[in-house]
Amino acid sequence: MFSTATKLFLVMMSFTVFFAEKAIASCGKFVVVKGDVQIDVVKTQKSEKAKVNSEICAGDTVSSGKEARAKIVMVDGNELNISSDTKMTIEGYEFQPDQEKKKVLLNVLFGKVRANVKQKYDDQSKDSASNSFQVKTKSAVAGVRGTDFLTSYTPSTGKSEVVTFAGKVDVGQLGPGGTLINAVSVSAGERTTAAPNQAPGRPVPVPAGELKQLNSSTTTASNTPSNTGGTASSTPAKSTSTTASSTE
Repeated sequence: MFSTATKLFLVMMSFTVFFAEKAIASCGKFVVVKGDVQIDVVKTQKSEKAKVNSEICAGDTVSSGKEARAKIVMVDGNELNISSDTKMTIEGYEFQPDQEKKKVLLNVLFGKVRANVKQKYDDQSKDSASNSFQVKTKSAVAGVRGTDFLTSYTPSTGKSEVVTFAGKVDVGQLGPGGTLINAVSVSAGERTTAAPNQAPGRPVPVPAGELKQLNSSTTTASNTPSNTGGTASSTPAKSTSTTASSTE
């Protein structure tokens, strides 16, 4: 038989483990998967085929093959649309609503990723840290407050492009402490491009026909046939975890 003190200690340890698990991974779920989509899972160091309701967490990498696409809804409701021939790592994803803390860093290694950001990132957490949502490539970093935008990167040219569908996106080069330097503000209906080791170009309007085509081709609707043979709900992932980060 355990003593009362021992029982209390074990209860406290169970809560400690529970909250420690909450502090190491913020996750999302695939709500649509079409074609060959793989997840490199950092926790298991294994690659697995993505399916509807597959979990993806901070530190994991998603890769899509030719004519494949996927839609991920994160625990906070933010949506990530993965186009074909794309590879993206969730380098950091921190979401602690009780502390008003939100910090996201996505790395587009190649291809196109559209982020529909539901949260607002123009505020600070309770510990006075700035909240941020950033998408980076090798030649640019896009920082948002809450918007809908597309980031693409082509390794053969080293060029990045950001197209904004709603709101505004600040696009620049990565500075000290994750700050943006030489940034330009890209409004809805505009694009900017960035070459290696150069500041992003002046934002220019996207022709209406091209913008419409981009809007259609980079949105993975929830009623798209998936690799489970059905449809998927866009309900945000239910996760017991809230924070995670990894080094760049």
